[in-house]
Amino acid sequence: MKITPDLILLAEMAGACSEAVAYLRSGERTLTDLRPEWRRWVAGNPATPVPMLEVLAGDAEGDVRQAVARNPATPVPMLEVLAGDAEWGVRWAGAGNPATPAAALEALAGDADGHVRQAVARNPATPAAALE
Repeated sequence: MKITPDLILLAEMAGACSEAVAYLRSGERTLTDLRPEWRRWVAGNPATPVPMLEVLAGDAEGDVRQAVARNPATPVPMLEVLAGDAEWGVRWAGAGNPATPAAALEALAGDADGHVRQAVARNPATPAAALE
């Protein structure tokens, strides 16, 4: 996905570091050109456009996918997919997101990883039946 002037402005308004903004302005860039820590920042920003979150939800870096799963603006269909991620940290982040749908939280309540199950138990959106 191409980085547009509007997205650069969004990054500036959201407090992106000056090094990142300068990098974005230095030439034509795509989302995959960004360093992992910058992609993680974009993935966790609630103002990030949904098409960008869709790309980042499939990122090779688990930390980036984790930031998408934690983002309160991530659409439900993406949260459902991320709830089945191979990395426990991504599932943990989704389990703690109040926007994660009940069906996904119920599935995560039986996750093999204890951190994920704890996040489900702490999530106020978790149905009572999933906690039994």
